[in-house]
Order: sequence, then structure tokens, then C-alpha cells
Amino acid sequence: MKIYKDKELTQEIDGNILDGGIVDAGETKIVTFYVQNDSSAILQDLKFAVDDKEIEIIEAPIELQKLESKKLVIKAIADVNIEKRIEGRIKITGKKLWE
Repeated sequence: MKIYKDKELTQEIDGNILDGGIVDAGETKIVTFYVQNDSSAILQDLKFAVDDKEIEIIEAPIELQKLESKKLVIKAIADVNIEKRIEGRIKITGKKLWE
């Protein structure tokens, strides 16, 4: 599975790091990524988790057909005391169904 910054699937993210950008203290920012099933299996029961408590996943696919792509939407939530770049490593689990 690959994750991209753009709908055209031309800007792949590096190292499974979701970058929420710089968020002002006490503010939130919505960022949309696109996940693509680059395998020849159907992916089911997908679960997405991020290792940073300041990133919340608000929309993610639970299934992807072969070569299908769908939105992955996160909310970056800045601590009330500081303005900083919010980023976290994403972990994706699920099942592969081979036909």
C-alpha cells in the first residue's frame, strides 16, 4: 500500500510519515492523503493508527480493491501552548484476499 499527498497519486509520502503541517497553538488543521492498494490482492478490514496523539484519523477506507485508491483524512491538533509541525508515523493493518 502506498500513501500520496495528492489525488493524482504523484507525490508519495516518505517513510509512512503523515505530515499535518504547521498548526497554530490551540488550532486544528484537516489534511487529506490518498491511499492506494498497489497489490493484486483485495485489502479488507483495514485499520489505521498514528503514533502521535496530536493526529486523529477522521476518514479512512476499510477496504481497497486491486489498484484502487481512496481518501485518508486526518486532523492535526496543536497543543494549546506551542506552534509546531505535527507529524506522525502511520501503521496500517488488514487482511489480503487473493483471488
